[in-house]
Amino acid sequence: DGAMFSPPPVSSAAAPLRIVILGGGPAGLSAAIYAARAGLSPVVVAPAFGGQLQGKGVDVENFPGVMEATGPGLVARMRRQAAAFNATMVSGAAVRVDVSRSPFTITLDEAEA
Repeated sequence: DGAMFSPPPVSSAAAPLRIVILGGGPAGLSAAIYAARAGLSPVVVAPAFGGQLQGKGVDVENFPGVMEATGPGLVARMRRQAAAFNATMVSGAAVRVDVSRSPFTITLDEAEA
C-alpha cells in the first residue's frame, strides 16, 4: 500500500531525526509500532513496493498471532498500525549510512534523511 508513504522529511545536523528504521518488513514495522507507541516518532525507510514478503503473494502461517494472511496483506496491516501511532513512512532505499560521526547520516536513493 504505497499510499501511506510520504515525501522524505527534512532533516539536518541542527534537527536530526531521533529514530530511522531501515526496512519495511515485519521486523522493521514491528520496531516502528513499538517506537511510535512510545512517542518516539520513528521514520521507516523502505521501497514503496515492499520487500520480499510484500512482493510475494505467499500465505503467511509462521508469524506470531497470525494464522492466515498473505505477505502483502500482513505488511499492509502493519503499515496501517504503525501509521496510526504516527510513524512516518518514507519511500526509498538507503544507499549509504555514515556512522563515523554523530548524528549519523543516511543517504537514500533519492534524498537524504
